[in-house]
Amino acid sequence: MPHRILVVEGEPDVRSMMAEALGLDDHEVDIATDGAHALRLLDECTYNLIVSDLRMPSLDGRELYRALQQRHGADLPAVIFVTRQGYEPHYADFLFRTAEHVLAKPFDQKQLRDLVGQVLQKSPTPPPNECPPSGANAEGLGNEKPKGLATSGFTTAEVVDDEGLEPSTPGM
Repeated sequence: MPHRILVVEGEPDVRSMMAEALGLDDHEVDIATDGAHALRLLDECTYNLIVSDLRMPSLDGRELYRALQQRHGADLPAVIFVTRQGYEPHYADFLFRTAEHVLAKPFDQKQLRDLVGQVLQKSPTPPPNECPPSGANAEGLGNEKPKGLATSGFTTAEVVDDEGLEPSTPGM
């Protein structure tokens, strides 16, 4: 069964590859370039899953997760964080406390599709709502053509305090 997935990724090549891979399983995929853009899309639509880079400019994965917790409480959508291997200790602590899923860069389409499939099998389907057509968003990024797999080019995000972060129920 296709699901609606939000991909939050700053790297154009990586987000294109992710959207292409998830489209192979007939999922409806929307794309956000950072956490702030993701929050705007989340105002318009309900998602079964959010696949988010951890380190992004503007609003990183930790800040996005914190905003999701404030908005959704116990009804937080499933989240997969994508990050490079060897992340900093403060990110490791954050990931441990959230008990969310992690996909380490570099990864291939099969690894992404397999993890997404596992997470969606265990996640309840949110009620449908009126959403713009899949891929439609203010920046017009939903129609990007895949350019291949990119595995580098992270932007260092400002370190923020994780106080007040609510642990979620482990998904795996």
